[in-house]
Amino acid sequence: MMNFAGAEKKCNKELAMCYIIYMICGSYFHRCICESPVMEQKMYLHYREMKQGEQEKLESMVIREMETLNIVFLKKLAELACEASVKKTSEGYQVDFMTGGFEGLSVILKSNGGIRIVADRNHSILL
Repeated sequence: MMNFAGAEKKCNKELAMCYIIYMICGSYFHRCICESPVMEQKMYLHYREMKQGEQEKLESMVIREMETLNIVFLKKLAELACEASVKKTSEGYQVDFMTGGFEGLSVILKSNGGIRIVADRNHSILL
């Protein structure tokens, strides 16, 4: 039998940040679901292990970045449902919000902690 009394909970900051991106950016859509419920749960657990002050700081950063997008583009997003997917890339992580051919959004989480928001390539003029 294993003893978990001394087990220490670890927070993967990148996965916690992916959850923040998913949660905040997804709220700009009419409805947003995660492509993988397992990944959503995994990100959420890391988010819960993050200190509240750090959560709030990172949430504010994502909100500030989203507010730099064109208001017309954001209004279009508010009418759409999307499916979010998370993948590891050479830069860090990427969270894609896919709408089935309409306006979409990708958020790249760089390994240095910065983020880059990219509108769907067909609508990047709205940025």
